[in-house]
Amino acid sequence: MEQWMKISLLLSVFGFLREIRPSEPFITDFLTDFKNFELNAVLRNIYPIGTYSLMVNTIIAFFITDYLRYKPLIFVSGLSGVIVWALLLWTEALSSMIVAQLFYGTYIATEVAYYTYIYAKVDRDHYDRVTAHTRSSMFWGRFLASVVAQTLLYVKLMDYESLNYITFGSQVACTLWVFLLPKVESSIYFHRKKEDDFKELESIMPLNNAAPRPQEKPLTAFQLLWSQFKTSYSNVEVLQWSIWYTIGTCGFYQVTSYCQVLWSSIEKPPEMVWNGAVEALVTLLSALVTTFAEKIHGTVLFKSSSLVTLTILTTFSGFAILLGTKTTSLYISYAGYIIFCTLFAFTITISSAEVAKRLAPDSFGLIFGFNTAMGLTLQSLLTFVVVSKTFMDLDVKTQFTIYAGFFFFFAFLYFLNIVINFIVSKRKE
Repeated sequence: MEQWMKISLLLSVFGFLREIRPSEPFITDFLTDFKNFELNAVLRNIYPIGTYSLMVNTIIAFFITDYLRYKPLIFVSGLSGVIVWALLLWTEALSSMIVAQLFYGTYIATEVAYYTYIYAKVDRDHYDRVTAHTRSSMFWGRFLASVVAQTLLYVKLMDYESLNYITFGSQVACTLWVFLLPKVESSIYFHRKKEDDFKELESIMPLNNAAPRPQEKPLTAFQLLWSQFKTSYSNVEVLQWSIWYTIGTCGFYQVTSYCQVLWSSIEKPPEMVWNGAVEALVTLLSALVTTFAEKIHGTVLFKSSSLVTLTILTTFSGFAILLGTKTTSLYISYAGYIIFCTLFAFTITISSAEVAKRLAPDSFGLIFGFNTAMGLTLQSLLTFVVVSKTFMDLDVKTQFTIYAGFFFFFAFLYFLNIVINFIVSKRKE
C-alpha cells in the first residue's frame, strides 16, 4: 500500500470513529429527561457556554495547529470528546454540564487539525482523493450513528442515557487511534522545508512580477501569513464568497446548536421522536449535494452571477428556518431543518470551491480558518444578544425567527449589490 493511501486510511478511520455519536441527536431530551434540567436552563445556561467556548477555541486552534504540527490537536480533539461524555454520563450538577460545554467547544474547534493534517503529510497530487476519503468517512460515521440511534430507540433496546455509552466508547477508540497516525515533520508556516521557502514567496507574488532571487531572505511565518491574507482578500470575489461563508457558518451553527430546544418546545407525538432519522437524512442529503454541487452550480440557473446565486440561496435558507419555526407540527419543523441543512451543505461547498479557485494552494487553511473564526465570533455575538438575559432574552421560537431574519437581511444586501452593479453598468454604457 502506498504511503499516502495508508495515511488516508488511518485518518479516515479516526474521522469515522469520532462521528459515531448516536446520543447527539437526543442530547436535549437526555438533559431534560435523565438529568432533570429545565428546558430554559438548557437554552440559557448550558448551550451558550458551548457557543462561546467554540469561538475562543477556534481562534486558539487557528493559531497553534500549524505550530504544533496537527497531530497533538487531533489527540486533544479525541480526548475532549472522552471528557465531554464522561461528564454527561457520570455527573449531575449544572456546573459539570457547563464544564462539559467548555470541552465540547474544544472538541469541535480542534476538527481543524483533522482537516489540515493531510495537506502537510500528503503530496499535492493526492489532495483531492484524500480530502474525499476523510470527509466521506465522517459523513458515513455520522449517518451510521444516527441510523443506529433511531433503530435502537424504536425497538426499545436502549434509551437516551444508554446511547451515551456508545458515544463514550467511540471517543475512547478514536483517541487511542491517534497514536497510529504518523508524526508531521514539516508544516505550511512554522515548520517549512527549506526548499519550500522560495516556493511560498512565489505563490504570493503577483503574476506580472519577477520570481524572487535565491539570495532574497525567505519570509517569516507571520510575514507569509499576512501576505497571503492581504493577497487573498484583495480579490473581490473571494471577499463576496467569504462573507457568505462567514454568515452561513454563523447561521448553521446557531440553528444546529439550538434546533433540539426548538423541537422540545413543540408538542411531541406520543409514539416516537425521530431526531435520529432526521439527522441521518440530513447527513445523506448533505453528502449527495456535496458530491454533485459543482455540476448543479454549472447549470444556467447559477451561471449568471455569484451575487444572484448567493441572493437566491440565502433567501431560501431564511424561508426554510421560518418553515421549521412557525408551526405546531414537529414533522414540519423537521422538514424545515432538513431543507435548511441541505441548502447549507450545497452553498458552503460552492462557496469553498469559488474561494479555493482564487487562492494560492497553501493559503487554503488560513483563509477558511479565518472565515470560520469570523463566523463563530458572529454566532457568539448573536447568541449573546438573543439568548442572554442581559439583552433580548427571547423565547426559542422568537430566536429562530430572528435567525431567519438574519438570512433575509444578508439576502437583501446581496440583492442591493446586484441593483447597484446593474445601475453602474448601465451608466457606463
